[in-house]
Amino acid sequence: MRCFIELSLLVHATEDLDKVFKSLRRFFGDLPYIIQPLQGHYGNPIYLITAYSENCEGLLAILCPHIGNSAEAYIRLDKSKLVQGEVAVSRGDDVVRLRIRGADCAGRVKN
Repeated sequence: MRCFIELSLLVHATEDLDKVFKSLRRFFGDLPYIIQPLQGHYGNPIYLITAYSENCEGLLAILCPHIGNSAEAYIRLDKSKLVQGEVAVSRGDDVVRLRIRGADCAGRVKN
């Protein structure tokens, strides 16, 4: 079964867009990222970054311990920790949202 990943996050005016984008590329690779400029309630700049990929084998090696054997999974990664070079699942709002379909974690070694 093919694996699909959908990634989305918001970058606020108080965050460094370049630093966040570099951390995304470091962890997820050169996906076809779409950066959409938006405007906040008070006119502040906000950027919506989205990406889609059909190749998520390398990512599954890292995320399978958090997915289990589900065919579709939603994971929220802490954006601040990702910028610091760490990967941590978060329940907060300032996250990188991942939707993974077709994940085959059965038979993988769980860390």
